[in-house]
Amino acid sequence: MNCGLPTDGASPFIAPRVRLQIKLNRSLQRELAPGDRRLWLLRSVALRIERHTNPLWVFEVYHRRLLLALGVLALVGYFLLATALYVWLDRKPHNQVAWFDLAAPWRWSGLQAKRGDTAIEAGLEQLRLRNYPDAFYQLRVGLARSPANIEGRLTLARLFAGSDPTRALTLLEDGLAHAPGDERLVALLLEFYTVLQVQERALATVDRLLATAPQGRVRFMLERARVTLLLQLQRYSEAEAALAAVSAPAAAEEATWRSLRLELLLRTGRAAQARPGLDALLADGTPALLLRQVGEVAVALDDAALLQSVVRRLQAREPEAPGPYLFAIQAWHRLKRVSPQANAEREYLQLFAGNDSALQALAALAVNLDQPDLVNRVRQAAASARLSQFAYRVHLTEIALRRGDTDTAMRTLRDWESGVETLPAQQRFYPEFIRRLARGAFAGTPDQVTSVLGHLAANRFQARLQIYDLAITVFEKSGHAAAADQLARAGLQVYPYSAPLLAAGQRLAAGEAARAATAVTSEAAASGPEASLPLTGPLALAELDRRLAADELAPARDFLRAVRSQRPAWLPAFEAAVAARDVELTFLAIDAIAGRTAARSYLDRHRSEDAVLGLVAVTGRLAGRGRLTDARLLYDEIAASPAATGAVTAALSALALPDDSATQTASETAAVAAFDRFIAAADWAQAERLLRQLRDKPPEWLAAGASEVKTREVVVRLGLDQRPLALAALKELVVKGGAARGAAFRLVRDMLARGEQDQAIVLAREILKLLPGDPAATRLLQEAEAPRPTGP
Repeated sequence: MNCGLPTDGASPFIAPRVRLQIKLNRSLQRELAPGDRRLWLLRSVALRIERHTNPLWVFEVYHRRLLLALGVLALVGYFLLATALYVWLDRKPHNQVAWFDLAAPWRWSGLQAKRGDTAIEAGLEQLRLRNYPDAFYQLRVGLARSPANIEGRLTLARLFAGSDPTRALTLLEDGLAHAPGDERLVALLLEFYTVLQVQERALATVDRLLATAPQGRVRFMLERARVTLLLQLQRYSEAEAALAAVSAPAAAEEATWRSLRLELLLRTGRAAQARPGLDALLADGTPALLLRQVGEVAVALDDAALLQSVVRRLQAREPEAPGPYLFAIQAWHRLKRVSPQANAEREYLQLFAGNDSALQALAALAVNLDQPDLVNRVRQAAASARLSQFAYRVHLTEIALRRGDTDTAMRTLRDWESGVETLPAQQRFYPEFIRRLARGAFAGTPDQVTSVLGHLAANRFQARLQIYDLAITVFEKSGHAAAADQLARAGLQVYPYSAPLLAAGQRLAAGEAARAATAVTSEAAASGPEASLPLTGPLALAELDRRLAADELAPARDFLRAVRSQRPAWLPAFEAAVAARDVELTFLAIDAIAGRTAARSYLDRHRSEDAVLGLVAVTGRLAGRGRLTDARLLYDEIAASPAATGAVTAALSALALPDDSATQTASETAAVAAFDRFIAAADWAQAERLLRQLRDKPPEWLAAGASEVKTREVVVRLGLDQRPLALAALKELVVKGGAARGAAFRLVRDMLARGEQDQAIVLAREILKLLPGDPAATRLLQEAEAPRPTGP
């Protein structure tokens, strides 16, 4: 084969034509003549160049040798590539991939699963080091590659349990396709079903697993769970048949089986059938679970002697544990035996007088038993032991809310709500929830309901199913069915399969339909007869002032509603005076934000000097009640109003309210401390007032301390639901760079530490939007979006 450029030989500037010649040789042996100077490639291809006018390149290809050489090279390259890949993978800790897994093609099918196992092991290691973002990422990646890894699936489900319980439940249910007989997986799944109270879904899953489960411990767990679920669903005949079909339990499970049998008899009203064999269960070797079940039978049979025997045996086994004594108090209460219950309470308070956690456990039991007197006795014991009484005040407010007595709840709330800001962040959720719930149940306004919902959403790791159930019950008993329905819908977004929330939604829907059918009658009953109102305006104002002075806030609220709905003939002449009392009631019964809003609405509608002076009188009454913060807030609103005439200004000056603004703005330390105090107490109105003071009269230190003030402004604006202003303040920090940008990053991490993940995610996304591609901003968003470990 020849190739090259054609020439006529006339010009020396044109290159000669090169000719190629290829010869194929089938021999495996090379034939080398003496003095052979050919060039060899892979000892299989020889090249000889013959110098002529037109050079000739002769290739002699030993094609069989060439194929063997290429095969050897390919094999060596393959193993070198596998070795290089193994070395690269083995640099990572917890590597599960062996060299043979890469080199052997028939083992490639399990390669992805082993890489997933490696990622899961790395995620578990990061979790032990409390590096939650990396742990979460590694676990998700690992489980996607190795779905049969049960350890990774269980850990990831626990991570999801607080932020997304439905996803955690789905994650466990999906694991049944890979390991339906794994004891740990089945146990955790049944525990999730119990915590989330999804009996129907759980029963369907248990029935499906029982169809293929072999004999053994897992099958007994499933059969026991099926009986329990049927009892909870009140399908007693099916539960009895399921209990009869339970496989013979092992010796260790005998007590559980007998406990199920006793519970079945109790629920079906056949406690007398269980009595003949109970004396044999009072032996020393009987488990505590079975002894408690015997106590339940004693309560059902009204057998005080048997209950006393059970209580003594439980207390003898654990004389220093609060559990048996709490069981005794609860059992005697259910048996309606006052004297034994009082003796049990007295014994408990003597044994655990200095144990704060034990006293709080008794107070929590008193809440469930609806016994405020017991809470007060526990509170006195705590006071004698010089322990904090804060939790017991919260318990008293909760009892009032559970009863639907919002007036009492508001009175007890004032004793402790100012102390919420002194609590650590981890202990602040429940008192803050009760505080917002009390104000919401009293007022029932959309703002208060939104406040409760916002608190639950911001602390969704702590907002368990029971919290939503309590909020729905309280709003329902307080007569705010729309608010209860709104909470039920919000709860179903987090716990979509939970039976209590589904039942509450159906109950509220039925109640709404009934109210719609009898709307006219209900409205007439709510408004009351016309004769219930005084005949003249002065008498009505005097009655309203009397109720406000006596702290009868709920009757005052109802009185104002009746005035608004019935609109008596004297109302137009006294509209401003009634509205001023409404502002006062809003400050007393709801919060400063709602009161400020009501005051602004009042000043927009009533601009005459006499009307504004009426609001100044409200300021004086608030100050006289000791509510100086509210009085100062109302003072500022009146002073900034266009209706503040000379007479109004003189009346405000005559109040001589103490002003702490000079102290708060004297230095950066004082201002930051004031901001932190207002933020901890969720006193957004006072925080906004301080921001306005710094803006109107900037002190000298503000230029140097602008970053700290801006970070607090972001939090305050978010608390006031002013997200555009909050993001604008955040942008100033991020764009400025340096220490200011570091303060913005620290703010997001502080929010994560306080459990305010939703707001932290909003800020982290805004920072990444302002700094696209920045590694630190990307890392910050990953930290914000990663869930924290929690679970049942």
